[in-house]
Amino acid sequence: MSTLIRFIPSQALDIPASIRDLHLKHDANGELVLGDCSVGIGQRAQATSSDHEMLLRRLGSEVQMLTNPGSSRLDLGSGACFRVERYPCRDGIMTAMRRLPAAVPALEQLNLPHLWRELFELEDLCRGGLVLVVAPTGSGKSVTLASIGATRLQRYSGYMTTIEDPIEMPLHGWHGQGKCVQTEVDTTLDPAEAYIRALRTALRAYPTAPQGGTMLLFGEVRDQASAAEVLRAANQGHLVLTTLHGSSIESALRRLIAMATRDLGQHQAQDLTASALRLIITQTLHLDPTQTGWAQGRIEGQLLYSSGEKSPVAGNIRDNDLGGLAEPLDQQTSFLNRAEKPSLQEFLKRFRR
Repeated sequence: MSTLIRFIPSQALDIPASIRDLHLKHDANGELVLGDCSVGIGQRAQATSSDHEMLLRRLGSEVQMLTNPGSSRLDLGSGACFRVERYPCRDGIMTAMRRLPAAVPALEQLNLPHLWRELFELEDLCRGGLVLVVAPTGSGKSVTLASIGATRLQRYSGYMTTIEDPIEMPLHGWHGQGKCVQTEVDTTLDPAEAYIRALRTALRAYPTAPQGGTMLLFGEVRDQASAAEVLRAANQGHLVLTTLHGSSIESALRRLIAMATRDLGQHQAQDLTASALRLIITQTLHLDPTQTGWAQGRIEGQLLYSSGEKSPVAGNIRDNDLGGLAEPLDQQTSFLNRAEKPSLQEFLKRFRR
């Protein structure tokens, strides 16, 4: 169960910017110890014992304020925010802290595969639909979604509501003429009910807008009720940006439809998914030490585009032939990977129906 505690210490804690992950626990004597300190995937920070002691001395009381297991956000008052996960282990409570970005990158700042940025910025998406990012934990799903939302607000205006647990990226406020309202789910009672309540409130508060569109950033599809509501919203004019854990496009769509089927029935779940889906990507994140900033994270993966309910992709989904998606996926992948890189216009001419 998530905690909603945000603790801002009276004196800012200056955690070195190179540190991305901290892992802490209480030892057998009840003392807080630093188990790991990393600067990136597979990279340890070169910290001395005195560095460890300083971090522990300054973090100890703040971390212990987060008394419950689960997720929370810790603002250290120095521009450094961490997502905190606390969970029981054999000899106490482990605390894992991951640094949250201080700013949301524009899509052009991300090291994306060819034409991904242009497809994420399609004007057609202002009319609504579903954009689904599929990846395991730690692959940058949240950054990709936030970047899509912020870039589209800047370009097309409109509105975006986020539903998160906890709030991660700093999206709240104006982006050019577009506005984002970030909301945090209160999961202290029934998490499933809390997500649905937050989703329905957002849909009532921000109906579809005639100019720029209305977006809904829904952190993760977790259960049958949220799957059904997300599909309904995406078919009613909202552009829904969301994530799903998975390893492939086919398996993610099978899971989404299976969850939605429990509320909608299989036929309607397939039909709504077919009508709503516009883009689904699987992504993996590779760190490139030769680059700096956001370009250090090179994103790879697969992308599948559907222009609407008349597309071959929609037909496969509606007919429950998800295995048949391999054909349009291979066609689009081969087209994108041509030696002479195609333009967006060439891609749309080939695959828009």
